[in-house]
Amino acid sequence: MFCTKLKDLKITGDCPFSLLAPGQVPKEQAEEAAGSSDSCQATLPICQDVSEKNAQGSLPQRKTSRTRVYLHTLAESICKLIFPEFEQLSLALQRTLAKHKIKASRKSVEREDFEKIIADQALAAGVPVETIKESLGEELFKVCYEEDEHILGVVGGTLKDFLNSFSTLLKQSSHCQEAEKKGRLEDASILCLDKDHDFLNVYYFFPKKVTSLILPGVIKAAAHILYETEVEVSLVPSCFCNDGSEFVNQPYLLYSVHVKKQY
Repeated sequence: MFCTKLKDLKITGDCPFSLLAPGQVPKEQAEEAAGSSDSCQATLPICQDVSEKNAQGSLPQRKTSRTRVYLHTLAESICKLIFPEFEQLSLALQRTLAKHKIKASRKSVEREDFEKIIADQALAAGVPVETIKESLGEELFKVCYEEDEHILGVVGGTLKDFLNSFSTLLKQSSHCQEAEKKGRLEDASILCLDKDHDFLNVYYFFPKKVTSLILPGVIKAAAHILYETEVEVSLVPSCFCNDGSEFVNQPYLLYSVHVKKQY
């Protein structure tokens, strides 16, 4: 889809897929990984302690654990984050309303109602709609992180790598594969590219309504929780999105990510 842009990615850190074929689960028992250091590195499918690299003078990156994580569980975790289940989205909405001290006006929430509920609640509380949307994405990431901290904590050494891993991982998810077969997904993918100093461009191709609502908040929360970085995420109006011919006839949303501060 975006081969012409691959040379621009400049992905840092270790590829999380280099040691594991799709769906493959190593046969070694966990205790076998406690041998020599060379043996340990060979048996860790996804994770690597990046502090050794920092000692050699490379750019500081998030230190990951040595918890064993397999590709299929990693893929399912990312799919759950980008295409959330109804229960997780409902919990995130409850937390969002509580965060802004907004009393829910209805007892039950229908799957197709989220965008309308956000608009109605924001209007009633006098809170900007975009603020509620961003909070919803942040709370959703926190819900998923509470469930899958050991998994989400090993995806990519930087925010850019984290976002660029989504497309590959989504293709490995059995949940997303099943949705594709039923026609609910169409090559949904995310591409993150450097723009200017402290700015990233995030392209979301074949956008879905719910994901479009939560993605800015997900990006903001991931930057804060995983990389101790403060970012500002804004949707670029469609009239300004025509920045090249690479993505002609490929519907997408473009988000501008401003990296403001690292803690």
